Amino acid sequence: MTTAERIRQARETRGISQAKLASLINVSPATVYRWETGRSEPPIGSAGQMARALGVPLDDLYVHVPDGATADAVSSVATSVSPANDDAPLAVVPGAVNSGSQGGAPTEE
Repeated sequence: MTTAERIRQARETRGISQAKLASLINVSPATVYRWETGRSEPPIGSAGQMARALGVPLDDLYVHVPDGATADAVSSVATSVSPANDDAPLAVVPGAVNSGSQGGAPTEE
């Protein structure tokens, strides 16, 4: 399921119109429409506000698990790409840029 589909599904499940959601998070209804049709992705700040307005965890909008994938398979992939010293959960955010060194956590010099 795409981010666009997840946003639309969460909004419709809660019975909130695009216009109401837009009002709750201070964006235009056209912006919500673009997010729900996949024409653009919400910036992380707006996504956080949207998740709160919809009453869902941010991960519900952004963690992309392929249909039919098992929890073990997803955990295995997350473990293989997560730095060994990083206990933070892994979330796939479209358009995100890793500023760390060699894919790991930023280091102090």
